[in-house]
Amino acid sequence: MSQMIEFPNEDAKWAWVAGFFEGEGCLHISPVGKNGFYSQIVITSGVKENLEVVRQITGGRIYLHKEHRGNRHLYYSLRLTKRSEQQEFISKIKPFLAGKREQAELMDEFLNQKAIIGRPFKHPEIERRREIHQQIKMLHARRNPRFDKKRNWLKPIKLTEPLPRKP
Repeated sequence: MSQMIEFPNEDAKWAWVAGFFEGEGCLHISPVGKNGFYSQIVITSGVKENLEVVRQITGGRIYLHKEHRGNRHLYYSLRLTKRSEQQEFISKIKPFLAGKREQAELMDEFLNQKAIIGRPFKHPEIERRREIHQQIKMLHARRNPRFDKKRNWLKPIKLTEPLPRKP
């Protein structure tokens, strides 16, 4: 296990986490079933020790990934899947975010919608969750260099030769 970094105060600690998240993190909201949604916060790194420091601060679990979309390098991901961990994470890093602040505000709204166990969300709440899901997807796309701002969608990739197939 890695050693914990000494931070001068709580703000410095969460500012460091926010900076790490700005560069390597992502907010996900995925539809599940007819009206359900699943949220998670993911931070990736090729260096497990970096994620260990973040995990000691935020909680969550670290996973090893061997290959992804043709990338043959090992990398790790820290995933926050518990709503309580996600809410604390967003509330603590939001003041220090720049590029991902709008995504964090949408995720904060999403996480703060209350569901009563055994009762489904009312129709307007479901619609708002769908809107938040779509807005976060669009914000992800805008950070992609292939994003076409005039058309509001990703440009197709032109391949000179076909992608190699996995054996």
